[in-house]
Amino acid sequence: MYTHDLPARPVRRYDHIARSAGRLVCWALAAAIALSAIEAFVQPRAVWWVLVWLSAWTLFVLSLLCWVVARTLEKAEPSHAEHGPTRRDQAPAEDLERAS
Repeated sequence: MYTHDLPARPVRRYDHIARSAGRLVCWALAAAIALSAIEAFVQPRAVWWVLVWLSAWTLFVLSLLCWVVARTLEKAEPSHAEHGPTRRDQAPAEDLERAS
């Protein structure tokens, strides 16, 4: 398949941003929960511990807000159905006629 045979797809600008922000939300939440578990069982007394624990939860909240904004912008983009049919949407009979 050559590049000129590929179907035309609408450009989805916010798709990558929303996926990356979603991954950051998951990792930040996992880190915050792990740090909370450490705090609950080990009870560290280091002065810097409060800053580390608080920064993990702050990162989670900020990344969640970024994900919400990116997801809203992604959903506001025109959908595939509004752009009309692409090559994949055409009937197989049309492809056979073109091939012969």
